[in-house]
Amino acid sequence: MNKDLFQNDKITGNSLIGFEFKGQFKDDENILIEKLKDILNRDISYSNIDYKLLEPTDNSAVLIKDGNSYEIKTSLYSYFEAIFILPKILELLKSLKTYNNSYLYFNIGFNKDFCDISQINITKFILEFNEDFILKTLCDATKDGNLEKLTDIKPQNLEMCGDTIRKQLESLKYTDDTDIYGITFDKLNLGYISFKYAREINYRNKWEEILKCVNHTIITIYNTCFDTNLNKDEIEKLDKMNRKYKDILDAFGCYGLFKTRYKNIKITSDLNDDISVINVIFPSIKDKLFDIVIRNDIKDVEINYDSDISRLQLKGLELKKCYHLSGVDIVESELENCTIRNCDIYDTKIDASSIIDCNLFGYANCTESRLKNCFVSRNIQLKDCNVSGQLGKMGGIMKGGTLKDTSIISTMAEIDDNVEKNNVNIIQ
Repeated sequence: MNKDLFQNDKITGNSLIGFEFKGQFKDDENILIEKLKDILNRDISYSNIDYKLLEPTDNSAVLIKDGNSYEIKTSLYSYFEAIFILPKILELLKSLKTYNNSYLYFNIGFNKDFCDISQINITKFILEFNEDFILKTLCDATKDGNLEKLTDIKPQNLEMCGDTIRKQLESLKYTDDTDIYGITFDKLNLGYISFKYAREINYRNKWEEILKCVNHTIITIYNTCFDTNLNKDEIEKLDKMNRKYKDILDAFGCYGLFKTRYKNIKITSDLNDDISVINVIFPSIKDKLFDIVIRNDIKDVEINYDSDISRLQLKGLELKKCYHLSGVDIVESELENCTIRNCDIYDTKIDASSIIDCNLFGYANCTESRLKNCFVSRNIQLKDCNVSGQLGKMGGIMKGGTLKDTSIISTMAEIDDNVEKNNVNIIQ
């Protein structure tokens, strides 16, 4: 065993760790419950209803059936009990039917008399946290779009460019994007931070790698709870970022400056490229342009402003990773490893992406993606996709994958026999 795993024993030894893990297990719930009792050293409360109605306690873990998957949640253990349990959990996860949609999350806190986690300096944590080490050691979940790098610091909107980076980072305490980052701070009021990097990986022989990453996180949390002052290098790094985003703010001051900086973005209004027309509409669209260009790093696209519906239409996108694109129309594009929300999508190829609250029209293929609360029109072909959501309506062609808690338009849809169905409503 690597002795370096247990350096700083005083810090790690006073930490607390809880587990959340999910996957498609080969065992049914009765066998799984008995195994979990032995592995977790807790009673098991079982439910197939919304997990929010069932929470773990000090004496009981929770098992929730979620379609064909099971989710397990525990309360916080002492550090040494947790690392005794961890290899048993990994042994169980080795028997998953598939690693798709699986994860192993860690909730990390401290004994209250040792460290007050609510005092963490999030700015200093992000500057000191070696996220590249985590991604290299486990699996780089940012390559396929599952996660955005926490340490890639970006303003969330144009107005924030005028704020200091420190103010922007403190907002991470309250973000709703808890599935986007590998470290989330939204449960600080409950006494822990969540570590979410271990998802959809081969859990076999990962005990040492996971423990290294968890220990590194524990030490960084502790250090940035007690030493909240930024050092000289960290201050210089923040100053450099502040200057960078001040330059971006200036570039969005008018269309002339924007056009000079982003030469490969073509903007029209009702398909009219007259500069005098664009100058008039630019102030009303610049906030959405910021979302497209800066937050989603889109630098080559045709953008049309439809004045009838006051909405931007993006054509010719070739996106391989983005997380925040929403509230636009997407036309004749290719999306891979993206998270797209509240968009109308036309004639667009989609692969390995999360599509939420969207409408899909035209002719296109969608593979190995997750669609939630989406309308899917007749000629959209889905292969090995997971379709869910009570507000969704499936009218396309589907082979493989799952339909869960959603509706099928029977007069339009063609659903192959190999599609797994759970709680599906048929609309005539």
